[in-house]
Amino acid sequence: MDFNNSPSYDISKHAVATLGVNGNEKISMNTGFIEESFNEVIKQLMLSEQVWVDNGSSVLPINLNSKSLTFKKSVNDKLINYTMDFSYSFNTINNIR
Repeated sequence: MDFNNSPSYDISKHAVATLGVNGNEKISMNTGFIEESFNEVIKQLMLSEQVWVDNGSSVLPINLNSKSLTFKKSVNDKLINYTMDFSYSFNTINNIR
């Protein structure tokens, strides 16, 4: 603002600023069709404290967001496929100080 001239209000500037913005990315994964014997592997994944995902270029830590899962039986469900939701264990904007 230039007070030597007449005061003006610049509408191209923010009047309210947003501070401390954090973002977190989420992903959803399918197991694909698996055999009933893999239920134990899925159970161990659900009970794991630390999980990582290989995205092709690097290995990244993720957190499992799905809290419950009903195990399927091949007798009743024929094709067994599980879907689980994960979020990355770090913010999108890296703000570690």
